[in-house]
Amino acid sequence: MPRHLALTLAVALAAAPALAQQPQPGRFFDATDTNKDGAISKAEWDAAGRRPEGFAMMDTDKDGKVTREEGRAAMQKMMQQRAAQPSPQ
Repeated sequence: MPRHLALTLAVALAAAPALAQQPQPGRFFDATDTNKDGAISKAEWDAAGRRPEGFAMMDTDKDGKVTREEGRAAMQKMMQQRAAQPSPQ
């Protein structure tokens, strides 16, 4: 096996457990919205053990809850920011 393929495989296998532990966005929302009202309150966010800064960033209209739409928009913004960052070498 060429060295670069072996290295790629090793990196992928090392990252697999961390990737498996990452919650799916919809699943995280469903699990965190414990009263199933379609929004995550600050209390639900805190009970899930999430950082307060994340709630403040996602609650874009500052109404004290994060809707699915706000969550999706925040995830897209975060992914765009990550994609724009230069990769470490």
